[in-house]
Amino acid sequence: MNKIKAILGVTAMLTAIVLGSQSCYYDKYDDLNPKDTTTAPVDTTDTTNCDTCATVKVKYSSDVKAIFDAHCISCHSTSGTNQSPFLDTYINSKNAVQLGDVINRINGVGNLMPDGGPKMSDANIALVQKWKTDGYQQ
Repeated sequence: MNKIKAILGVTAMLTAIVLGSQSCYYDKYDDLNPKDTTTAPVDTTDTTNCDTCATVKVKYSSDVKAIFDAHCISCHSTSGTNQSPFLDTYINSKNAVQLGDVINRINGVGNLMPDGGPKMSDANIALVQKWKTDGYQQ
């Protein structure tokens, strides 16, 4: 009987340690207490800071993937810290830009992304915006 109580006690303690160490690890104050995001959405057709945008169609494979790999993948991939939206594949990236607020976030509307890092260059932001305008070329 004492062995069963000891096993149950150890199991309960290990469960509490595992759950306690994982439950709030990635919670950030700004995520739990969001700022007012009622500002107008960013104009995604403004590509004035992109030198090649006027003459070339922006593609995921040759332009956008490198930007997301450099600035986003460490958190927003299934192999990173596994935070949604995922930006590790063409389909995931397209869905995140098309259905989410990725462009607003990289422009600093709401919580600036990359989180804790410097804002992306205006040229990179313009490329992502142009990729959307061009119809998400692969």
